[in-house]
Amino acid sequence: SAFGEDGDACRSYLATLSMLFDPPYMRQEKEQLSDEAAERFAKIPAVVDDFTATIERNLARTRGCQAQSWRYLQYHGEYVARFARTLEARARGDAEATAARWQETKEYLQRNEDAIQPVFDVFEFISTLEHRLLKQ
Repeated sequence: SAFGEDGDACRSYLATLSMLFDPPYMRQEKEQLSDEAAERFAKIPAVVDDFTATIERNLARTRGCQAQSWRYLQYHGEYVARFARTLEARARGDAEATAARWQETKEYLQRNEDAIQPVFDVFEFISTLEHRLLKQ
C-alpha cells in the first residue's frame, strides 16, 4: 500500500534483491569467498537499473507518503548497487577493491544521511559492517 498501484512490482523487485543478497550468506552461514556469491552480487546493479524507470515514473505521478516511499526506494537502489559491488569484490577475495568500494558505499550513505536518517541508521550500519567487511 505504501507504493500504490506498482506495489506488487516493488514487492517483486525487493524479493529479487533479497534472493540475490542471499540472507544465509549475509549472516556468514556460508563460505564468504565464493565465485557463486560474487556472480549473484554482480547481477544486483542491473536489477536496480532495470527497476529505475518504475521508480522514476512513480516519483513523477505520486504524492504524499507514496511519493516518499518511492524516494526512499530510489536511495535504496543507489545504495544496494554500491554495496553489491563491495560484496562482489569481497566474495572474490580482492581486499583492495573491497575497501575502495566500501568507501564509495559509505560516502554515498553519509552524503545522503539527512534524507534517509528517518528510515536508515547510517552510523549503525557502518559500525556493524565495517570490521566484518574489511577483516583479513
